[in-house]
Amino acid sequence: MQVKKMGVLFLAMILVILVACNGDEEKTVMMATTTSMNDSGLLDVLAPAFYEDTGTRLLWVSVGSGEAMRLAREGEATLLFAHSPAAENALVDDGVSQFRDTFMYNNFLFVGPEDLNANSLADAVRDLFENRLYASRGDESGTHVMERGIFEAFVGEAYPVDTIETGSGMLDTLNIANEMGAFTLVDIATWLQNRASLPHLVEAFYDKSELVNYYSIHVINNPNASDAEFEHAATFSQWLTNGRGLEIIAEYGIDQFGEPVFILMD
Repeated sequence: MQVKKMGVLFLAMILVILVACNGDEEKTVMMATTTSMNDSGLLDVLAPAFYEDTGTRLLWVSVGSGEAMRLAREGEATLLFAHSPAAENALVDDGVSQFRDTFMYNNFLFVGPEDLNANSLADAVRDLFENRLYASRGDESGTHVMERGIFEAFVGEAYPVDTIETGSGMLDTLNIANEMGAFTLVDIATWLQNRASLPHLVEAFYDKSELVNYYSIHVINNPNASDAEFEHAATFSQWLTNGRGLEIIAEYGIDQFGEPVFILMD
């Protein structure tokens, strides 16, 4: 169940109280997650399966990885999904994350109003930098961090010359790019799930070997969580990486797209 961003912990507590008033004891765990996990539709499949297997309800707030990690640091989540490896390392070093498992990946790609006809990532980036209108999330999400690193590596600048910073999530940024004829970087799961509603965007450049997108699950040292919620968080992380969750992830997307949208690590 997705919870809106405002007052994440407060809203989760209200849910527990309401259920308790109805005479049932509700087991819940709060997660902060990168938008691609939500926008791909994967969490809408994982959550009911986890509830069916364990009786624990997964609640989540969907934001960029940077914001998700801030929520984790501030004690508003006991689970974290992120795809920003360097920033996640800091969480571990600071003792905020007590458990981390990088267990799956997919890829990024550039989408836009036309094919870039580039022979390499370097050529695509230079074309985007010099010649194209570009839409950047600008929100310190994992996608934004990846995008910035790519441009800095190939052209020495963080953004193309003509850039719109949306300050929004991936779906909003895709919609802006679609409306304005701009290019942007997106993870393949979000793109496949939403491309039908983006008629003016196509896959402009896609290099699976270089644009790899790693995802990790974290159990957070949340000072606001009860012992029970820590147990639920640990149960979810094990269920996800060593249980039925693996089967769901391995198959997710095959029926709809002919291939899984997330790949499990060996």
